Amino acid sequence: LVGAKEGSALEAACAEPGTAELRRWFDTVGDRLREAHILSLLRRCSKDISDARILDIFDLLDCEARGWWLFADLHWLVCMLAGRAEGRLRQFLYLYGRDSFGFLTGGGEQQPIGSRRVRVKRLVRLLGAFGLDQYVVSKLHKLQLASKQMFTESEVTQFLFAICQQHDEDFVSLAKPQDISGSMQSTTSKDAVDSDS
Repeated sequence: LVGAKEGSALEAACAEPGTAELRRWFDTVGDRLREAHILSLLRRCSKDISDARILDIFDLLDCEARGWWLFADLHWLVCMLAGRAEGRLRQFLYLYGRDSFGFLTGGGEQQPIGSRRVRVKRLVRLLGAFGLDQYVVSKLHKLQLASKQMFTESEVTQFLFAICQQHDEDFVSLAKPQDISGSMQSTTSKDAVDSDS
């Protein structure tokens, strides 16, 4: 996945070769990933997530409190982290929105679609573990969801897309500060030359 030459890490993780590579790694540790495996993997892949946050992610995504993850859990996490690292979380949600909702409902797939609910505290805790907590309060108020303790699937979708859109926009704006200042300097220099003429 790291060696993807064209396209993004998210696209590489979602495509068959990337999924197959991740599957080969998964098979080397057995048929289940435990906390130690996730700690080791995320320490190497994501330098900005602390061990405490990694363990929080593990627990939050271990919906049934099994103490281990299956391949689908790992694949979702790798794709999510790739989208986060590249400012492409909206694209991630388009691809994995249903899976994301399954994690958030605590494995409540037995409930009919439309009747499942997500605890706001669980959602906020998960967003915090991924470093997205800076967007939570403003989006809760903007979407008029601040007083709720449970979200419907529609509300979760609306909330997550708002947060992911803000993250992606901030990512792009933070990625280009030199371009902006460079163009401002050249404009200022040009203006100075024009005024001297």
